[in-house]
Amino acid sequence: MEGERARKVLYFFHGPLMDPTQLQRVLSLKDRPRSLKPAEIIRYHIQMWWPYPVLIDGPPGNVVKGMAYEVKGRENNDSLAHYETNNYKDRGRIIRLRRESKIFGTTFEWVGDTEQLKDGRFDLRNWQMTHLLDD
Repeated sequence: MEGERARKVLYFFHGPLMDPTQLQRVLSLKDRPRSLKPAEIIRYHIQMWWPYPVLIDGPPGNVVKGMAYEVKGRENNDSLAHYETNNYKDRGRIIRLRRESKIFGTTFEWVGDTEQLKDGRFDLRNWQMTHLLDD
């Protein structure tokens, strides 16, 4: 995993990190990222951990939609791992991008206590509105 964190990695995001402003904050980027791409990942299911969506194993063929972003450098990869906490583990997975073939990338899977999870849905616009005053 050491060498993997030092190079470019395509990440799949399905929660607050789909928001360019949040991603900018977490990665301490000078500018808002403009290269987020619509993406999806298969065989996962979303549950909620408080206001945050988490990926857990899902039935075959189940699709979770999100955004993909190429992260460069060890520091940025480490910033994402720190943001996601020890309740998540980064895992290599196939990510489908619109108008492109399937690409190997990384996402964060839930490895915490599943009894803390609830059924629910993440609404990015609602999350953005509740965090608007955080700026």
